[in-house]
Order: sequence, then structure tokens, then C-alpha cells
Amino acid sequence: MQDHAYYRYRVRPRLIILCVALASCAPAPQGASTLDLRTEAISFPSLSPSGEPFLAKGTDGRLYASWIEASGTGGHRLRLSRFDPEENSWSTPGTIAEGEDWFVNWADVPSITVGSDGEMAAHWLARNGNGRYAYGILVSTSENGGGTWSEPIWLHDDNSATEHGFAAVVPDASGGFTAVWLDGRKYASGVNEMTLVARRFASGRRADGSPSVETSEEVLLDEKTCDCCPNAAVVTAAGTTFVAYRDRSEDEIRDIFAVRRVDGAWAEPTRITEDNWQISACPVNGPAIGTREDNLAVAWFTAANDTPRVQMAFSTDDGISFDPPIRVDEGSPTGRVGVVMEETDRAIVMWIESGTGDSDAGIMVRRVHRDGAISNPTIIARTSASRASGYPRMALLEEKLVFLWTQTGDDRRVVSAISEFIGGS
Repeated sequence: MQDHAYYRYRVRPRLIILCVALASCAPAPQGASTLDLRTEAISFPSLSPSGEPFLAKGTDGRLYASWIEASGTGGHRLRLSRFDPEENSWSTPGTIAEGEDWFVNWADVPSITVGSDGEMAAHWLARNGNGRYAYGILVSTSENGGGTWSEPIWLHDDNSATEHGFAAVVPDASGGFTAVWLDGRKYASGVNEMTLVARRFASGRRADGSPSVETSEEVLLDEKTCDCCPNAAVVTAAGTTFVAYRDRSEDEIRDIFAVRRVDGAWAEPTRITEDNWQISACPVNGPAIGTREDNLAVAWFTAANDTPRVQMAFSTDDGISFDPPIRVDEGSPTGRVGVVMEETDRAIVMWIESGTGDSDAGIMVRRVHRDGAISNPTIIARTSASRASGYPRMALLEEKLVFLWTQTGDDRRVVSAISEFIGGS
């Protein structure tokens, strides 16, 4: 999101009807499958205005949410709440951090992460210069379940007045955390290219005994990436760190790539599938990853050949290779995808399906099997296709799907819903 030819891909308006089943508008389903959900709104402890939601599932099985609220002083605060699956309720929120000079953006969203030992990490964005996209990534850790947080530090060594953002943070298999982000330091020398960079960090102590954050060396993963598509990362059961992101070739092909870290070493990036989407600016539409054991499901948006679509692909070998993609949208997708794996051979995919205007859109989900069978589409909530609605979030918790999204309008705030499975296969 530097001062280049910024672009947000928009599909041509098409008339669709948002309902529980949209088969008349959709590409023909491949095989038989069903998804029957009972969905209800649940109270979420956000204030208005608020937005930029994020969901994190800890290795302890607990589900956490973060979001940004405006503070009374004109700044912002990053909030934290925990979900109680027995009561279907969210806890009274705490505050991770608060500041006056934050960079707040609908697509570049703060996150929280929970490690295997209960250590937590959070990241958010703050300005480091006067330019429109002069900002960087701050990280902090907590060793007591989010009760207190260490003094934040910059995640990256470079602090030029360029863009550093779209971070994805996951627990590291050997303790601490691994972060990947888009880094714009090349812009400072006149080269208009973003890179993908990674580094590890963990809780530490200063000489006076106060909590701090310790970091490892930075690792350059890709010399040239798309400028402002969110990245996604997971850790598989084998301990592999798997990252999906949108690449950028010399010919402006912006397909979804993956890079893996195995036994402490990063491999060369590989393309998940050849969409061959040639576009001269960033579509601001990143991938999502689900994992179960050594199986992965990656979902993404593309508009190659002027055909907007949401696709997903399965991997059964820890992300080394992927099956051919399966199309899941209903014919007029905005994208902004999410995905969770129910079993090793099936996943639930979420996306925003557009209508005839920005306010006529829906958060959709559908079950997808590795053999190509896809279920009926189900609408979780009506929303807006505008930037203000941001990225919806989804998590699988036992026999429930938990959702967060930003309600737009005069009362802009983060809201939540829960869906229980009542049938389907």
C-alpha cells in the first residue's frame, strides 16, 4: 500500500439473490454434499466505533478474539476477549495496548497468537513517518494469559518511512513465535517492490528483570511480492511452518505462492496453482489456510481471465504439493476468504459474495470435500462489500463455527455469531 497505483479489484455488478441456497446463480456443484447450520447472533463486547477483528485458536483449544476500538483521547486500543463454549459468550475484554499514532486499516489487521505453553503474542501497526503508508509493526508478548504485556518493540530491523505490514504470526514449534510480513524497505531506495520477510521472537527479560521481546535474525523469503494482500500462516502437526501469500512476477502475474520452513530451514517458494492472474496493481485479497494433521486446505480469490472466483485446494503431504483447485463461489465473489478443516479430507470455506451494490452482499460458507463434492452455500450474515466491512473471521470450535465481522453503518462495530451443525455431510 505504498504510493503506487493502488487498486482494489471490483467485480462487475451482477444480480444475485442472497439466501440459504443460491444454486441458480452458481457454478454447478461437483457431487453431493450438504451443510445444515443453525446460526444465531451472540453478544460481543465491542464498543462503537470498532473494527479489524481477528480470531486465534490456542493449542489449549481456547478461542480468543482481538479487535481495535477508538479510545476517548483520539487514539486507538487493541482489545482482547476469550470465548466460553459452554455459555456461548465472550469474556469482559482486556486491553493489550493503546496509542495515539497507530496505523489503522481495513485489510492490514492486528493479530493475537497463543503458543503451546500459554505464552501469547500480539502485533499491531504504528506510524514511523509522515508518508501515507509510513508505518511499521509492533509486537508484544504475555506470559500470564494476556493479563499483562511486555513493552512493545519493532518487529523489523528496518524502520524507514515505508510500509511494513500484513504480518502473520504463528507459534513456533520450538517455542516462541514466527512472524512473516510484507516489507517495503526497497521503496526507501527508489525500488517500488515489496518483499516477504520472516523472523522468530519470544518473551525475554531486560537487565532490570522487566519483560521484553527477544528476536532472531531476519530471513528474506521472497524478493518481490504483491504489495498489500494479507498473508496467512499455520504450523502443521509435523512442525512445519507453512506460509501462503500473493506473489508478483516480472510480468505482473499475481498468483498464490507458498513457502515452508522444515527442520529450521526455509525452502524456496512454490506456486500453489497456476491461475496466471495478470494484474498491474494489488487486489488486496489474501489467502487463508486450514490444517489438520499433515493435511492443508488453502483458499484464495482470483480474477484471472476476467472471471472473479474463490478457489481452494487440498494438500495431503504437509504442503509440498496441492490437488487441482476447486471453485466454491456463487458467481460474483468479493473474496476475503477464510477456511477451516473439519476432517483430513474436507473443509469449510468462507467468503463474501457480492450483490448489485456495496450493501447487498453476504458472508457465505460451504463445505468442500477433497473429491470435489461441495455443499449448498449458506449465508451467515448480510454485510457490505465495501472496504468498511473488512475481513470476516471464522474458527471451528468443537461442533461449532464461531464468526466475527465488522458491522458497517453509523454504528460500526465488531459483531459475532455462532453456527451449530444440525446435519449434513
